[in-house]
Amino acid sequence: MHHIATRPTSRARRLLSIASTAFLLVAPLAACSDDDEPTAPNNTPAAVSVMSGNNQTTAPNTAVAAPLVVRVLNGDNDPVANVGVTWSVTSGTGTLSATSSTTDSNGEASVTYTPDAATGTTTIAATTGTLTPAVFTVTVSAQ
Repeated sequence: MHHIATRPTSRARRLLSIASTAFLLVAPLAACSDDDEPTAPNNTPAAVSVMSGNNQTTAPNTAVAAPLVVRVLNGDNDPVANVGVTWSVTSGTGTLSATSSTTDSNGEASVTYTPDAATGTTTIAATTGTLTPAVFTVTVSAQ
């Protein structure tokens, strides 16, 4: 009768150890897929809207009480930082504190408006790129 070895040889143990180590190193990589890749943030502006400061009334030559504030959002309705916003008086007269500003980490940009001596309604537009502008209305009244 032939004797059958039941214990692996030292060479077999080394090969088994190498194979086990290779599996432990490679198996986690095999579990990865393209779906696990981080996605770049969506920094493409999709909308600019009035946040605050709309429909104020002020006296001639007196700055509005609150700044005019817009928010720029992407297609996922998340705020977009570092977007240039262009401001302009589209009807009426007066002065803006700046003709352009940049959105902050909340996607918000702001300016202040001071009318001149004329009374009436002033509209101010805030635009970015080709998006529909956000429009503010300020009433200038001698009260």
